Amino acid sequence: MIIVFDSNTWISELGLRSSAASAVKFYLRQEGAHIGLPEIVRLETSAGLRKHLLNSILNIRTEHRKLLAGFGRLKELVLPGESEVDSVVATVFSSLRADILDIPLSVESSRSALQKCIAKEPPCDKTEEFRDAIIWADCLKLLSNDDVYLVTSDKAFYKDRRYEAGLAPNLAEESTNVGHHLHIFKDLSSLLGSIKKPVDISADTIISQYLSSDPEVLRTDSLKYSATERSKIEVFVTEEPEQLYLKFELGLICSDTSGQGLSNVLLNVVGEGTYDTQSRLPTVRNIWKEELMWLSADRSHPARTRLYAFGAAHLGHKDIAHTVRRQLGNEP
Repeated sequence: MIIVFDSNTWISELGLRSSAASAVKFYLRQEGAHIGLPEIVRLETSAGLRKHLLNSILNIRTEHRKLLAGFGRLKELVLPGESEVDSVVATVFSSLRADILDIPLSVESSRSALQKCIAKEPPCDKTEEFRDAIIWADCLKLLSNDDVYLVTSDKAFYKDRRYEAGLAPNLAEESTNVGHHLHIFKDLSSLLGSIKKPVDISADTIISQYLSSDPEVLRTDSLKYSATERSKIEVFVTEEPEQLYLKFELGLICSDTSGQGLSNVLLNVVGEGTYDTQSRLPTVRNIWKEELMWLSADRSHPARTRLYAFGAAHLGHKDIAHTVRRQLGNEP
């Protein structure tokens, strides 16, 4: 599987750093897929992303000046300079931690694109979109090696310029009987709907790790884990392709070990953790809530809840990092 994103997708998804793009990269990594990168897309993306970031900085400065005029005094605004933008743009592809297949601009692709422009054929039937025609020619070459998934919102690629109609007839004909299949998607959400697969994470390891910490809530009443009543695990993609974020809720049936006659004690546990996609093992990081409920026997024991909080103190302006939390399994 080779995925080709047009330059508009790269730019709008901030160099594939958005939450939707992170989900796409996760599924592609599980499939061992490649990201095909035509040289013309690389050049367009670098220029377009630089312009987008500089415009964002300019807009923020303009709005800050308006606020300053209204309030009279504000904290100094600290934003990246042009050289910092250039540094980020220069590493946008190398920092993806994805398997990128570079496709150099070739004479053959350029000639094919020129012929489409002259013949006024899609994707050059309305305007002379020479660059789109080069991307298409590169996709055709990739089809000799693997299936190609082209992600583009450019209606020039679609029949009657309608997404639901699929490929334009001449493009559909060119992409048949060439060894593999070409699939086209108008955006990342559509692509996710095609490539997503369930992520099955067993609760057994999470329960084992939790119990190995010798929870005080069990020791206090001399309770022992007996069985699992229920478990719920929510899985989120993160900015790290190899690591998922987990939220879990466990219902653990516990029994008395002290002779108090307690039975069917339910321990509800809410926490968070991570899942390493390489080792396929979850790790419990924090427990947020523990709640004991006596379901039978000695009802004189009231329900008891423990809540935990974690945080850090900062002096002055705090540096913040880009993070992604997009739940898997909810894609269209």
